[in-house]
Amino acid sequence: MEFCDGNLKDYLTSETRSSEEKFNMLVQITDGLKFVHLKKLAHKNLKPSNILIKLNPKSDATIKISDVGIASLTSASDFMSPEMLNETCGFDIIRKSVDIWSLGMIAYWMFTGKTIDMDEVVKLTFRSKPYIEKHLSFISQILQDLIEQMLSYHSNERPKIEDVHKRLNGTSDLLKVDLRANLKVDDETCYCNLQ
Repeated sequence: MEFCDGNLKDYLTSETRSSEEKFNMLVQITDGLKFVHLKKLAHKNLKPSNILIKLNPKSDATIKISDVGIASLTSASDFMSPEMLNETCGFDIIRKSVDIWSLGMIAYWMFTGKTIDMDEVVKLTFRSKPYIEKHLSFISQILQDLIEQMLSYHSNERPKIEDVHKRLNGTSDLLKVDLRANLKVDDETCYCNLQ
């Protein structure tokens, strides 16, 4: 693999990035995951530290997905799907839908700077819309709905990667941000760089 300059986790936490840059990175992550799924593989451990960044001086950063198929229950992360964290789930029955959950959690994290606490995951069983709307109100309803679907508690309700890819690449208004994004939201402050 070629040399990369760091990973998504470090890149996004090192300084404020625009919502547009984050969205473009999300599209690239989806492109890479689509390629993995087309090869009939599941990543199983998709998380920001496994997404590498190659900086380009004259263009956007390039995304590379690493550690495909390398996961164990001892490497559990905030980005693993509920079925991966379920102790009764054997690794021989892992489906590609676990990657869709991880992609949804990565998208949520990219725009909010936090993950959904596993105690909150139980609430997702009863639909995540209020939770998503509360924390992602500054992005378009279309993107909120897509993230909600990817974070569906039941794996058979999550979209396929082809559908996610098509929806992210096929709509130009996915990133309409609300100018109120810099306002205080209940007890937490969510800032969105509107450059």
